Amino acid sequence: MSELTQKEKKEIDDSMKETENTAQVKEDALANVEVNKLSVPGSGFGIQGLEEADPATIPLPFVRLVQPSSKNVLLADGNEAPAGSYLFDDTSSAFEELEIVILKGKHGQKTFIDKKTGDETTKKVLAILGVLPDTEKVFLLQLSVMSYAPFGKYMAQLKEKKAEATFQYKVKLNSRYQENDYGKFYVANIEIGEELPEDQYVRMAELFEQYQSVVNKAFDEKPQKIEAEPADNAEEGEIVEDNGKINGTNIPVAEDIPF
Repeated sequence: MSELTQKEKKEIDDSMKETENTAQVKEDALANVEVNKLSVPGSGFGIQGLEEADPATIPLPFVRLVQPSSKNVLLADGNEAPAGSYLFDDTSSAFEELEIVILKGKHGQKTFIDKKTGDETTKKVLAILGVLPDTEKVFLLQLSVMSYAPFGKYMAQLKEKKAEATFQYKVKLNSRYQENDYGKFYVANIEIGEELPEDQYVRMAELFEQYQSVVNKAFDEKPQKIEAEPADNAEEGEIVEDNGKINGTNIPVAEDIPF
């Protein structure tokens, strides 16, 4: 075999360096986001003079999964949002399927206080901080315990792909109808889609750093006073989203939940 020419050696060296640089981009970019937030374009509100302001103070749209007996689900055109769709409270628009990026998901419990008895009741919920990748609209989706299993499958898919972060992939979000002795309802269906290109992945990392604390507010706030009603023969973990209730307990409407 003939020896490589200097030109060929240089081309091979350049190719190897380019590969190494590409692999390093992701690590360096994320390090910048964590270590030196003010140096990242879009930090704060993305407005000069507000670099150290907290974007988490911006009221985010609240999204709910509409159930068959849900009320207060009017759309902008005056019609009701269909059961199984995702309703945005800021635009009164509903979608049966969404392509989103999950910035953060958190299991937790919310505590409510019965206005009549003063008793506290705690329910399991799943809070998801999501973003529409095309418009970078950040929102909060709160799901009941019935959607724990689908979210668990999503977590397993990430593990199989050896993902570094939830926001490394797009996600297809729709719903699945269920019916049993306790009632009829919809649960979230979450499927991993394509991996984001490098520049968009880095941008999602920035949004994650800016807004991740918002999810904690779903659980850190003081208990809210509500009027409790009978559980309608539901058991824990069965009917969990029905007419604005969690297992028969009223929850605040979307705009009243201070994330």
